[in-house]
Amino acid sequence: MAIHTGGARTAALPAAIFPAAILASLLIVLSWFGAVVAAPEWTAAAAQKPSTSGKMVFVEAGPFIQGSEDGPLQELPVRRIHLDSFWIGREEVSVRDWERFRSATGHRPSKYASNPALQRPELPITGVSWHDAAAYCRWRGARLPTEAEWEKAARGPDGRRYPWGDAFNPALAAHGGRGSPPPVGGKPGGESPYGARGMAGGVWEWTHDF
Repeated sequence: MAIHTGGARTAALPAAIFPAAILASLLIVLSWFGAVVAAPEWTAAAAQKPSTSGKMVFVEAGPFIQGSEDGPLQELPVRRIHLDSFWIGREEVSVRDWERFRSATGHRPSKYASNPALQRPELPITGVSWHDAAAYCRWRGARLPTEAEWEKAARGPDGRRYPWGDAFNPALAAHGGRGSPPPVGGKPGGESPYGARGMAGGVWEWTHDF
C-alpha cells in the first residue's frame, strides 16, 4: 500500500478507505502509503501552517457524511460525524520522498525496491507496511490520518461519491499503465473539495486505523 503525507499523505499509508464499491475496479492492490496528517500542533488553526504546508491541504473542522449504502458491510451505516480541523498531504508519498527518508534514517527498503517499474521517482511508494508508513510520518513530524480524516479529505463534507462529484468520470480517476501505478497527484480536475489529489483510483493508502 502507499502513504499520503497529511496523515502519511503527511496528517497516509495503504488501506482502502474510500468506499470499496467505488474504487474496487481502479485500485491496484499493492502495499503503499499516500497521505500524512499533520501532527496535533499543526491543526489548531489554519494560520498555524506546517513547514511543509505547500505540499499539504487544510481540511476545516466540521461535520461530514461518512460511509456508503452500496459498499461492503463495514461502510454501513451512513452517518454524519464531526472532525476537528487537520492538514493532510496534497498527494501521495512518492518514491523520491521515500528515498529521502531512507537516506536520512537508514530505514529498510520497500518490498518492491528491486522492481524498476515501481521505483520511478514520480510514482507513489509501494510495498511498505503500516509500520514503515508510520515511521515515515514520524520522520516528517506528522502521523497517518485516521480513516475518517482520509475519507473527509477525499469526499468533502457533503458525502459525494467521488472527489469531484457523484458521477464517475474515468478521465478524472487515477490509473496507470500495465504493472505500474499512476504518478502521484492524480489527474487535473480530479481534486477533492479541499484540493487533495489522487484520492480515487491508484493504489491503496494506509491510515492510522488500518
